[in-house]
Amino acid sequence: MENRLTAKFKQKKSISVTEIIILLLIIGISVAAFLLKFGALFDASDVQEADRLMQAVRQAQVERCKQENVYLVLPSRLTVLPADGMAQGSTYTLGNFTYDFLDPLYRGVGMVAVHQTKNYKLEMPSYLDGRICCDNCQALRTKYPACAQLTQRADFQAASKAGCISQEGL
Repeated sequence: MENRLTAKFKQKKSISVTEIIILLLIIGISVAAFLLKFGALFDASDVQEADRLMQAVRQAQVERCKQENVYLVLPSRLTVLPADGMAQGSTYTLGNFTYDFLDPLYRGVGMVAVHQTKNYKLEMPSYLDGRICCDNCQALRTKYPACAQLTQRADFQAASKAGCISQEGL
């Protein structure tokens, strides 16, 4: 009996079409799962980069407020921004984000970072407070609060409490 089974397996030298299809399905599902997992990691890396840049700008703006009682809204005048970015008016583009230092909501007392291809934006409503909020960021698996929740918190420090104005006279 055992010799018959061994002989049968030795005779079969090719793979059937069904076996190839099953193998391709398994590989396809594995690749899709891999891309979903690591795609979110790439997004999280972009967000961390934007977060670090926003915190550096905040620190520079807070120091400027303490020394001169003003905030800058022209990114070309902020020395903490990397030189490889592109400044135009009140916006600055670096990597996948465009940063706006004069968003109509914040008028020079906070900033917004909008991802150029995805549907989310990070916001820092107040340089004084320094916390970042994000709407539409559920896919990023971040811990940023929604912006409406952040600005309504009792411990939120509005930029107007700092007494600084934007230098460009806004």
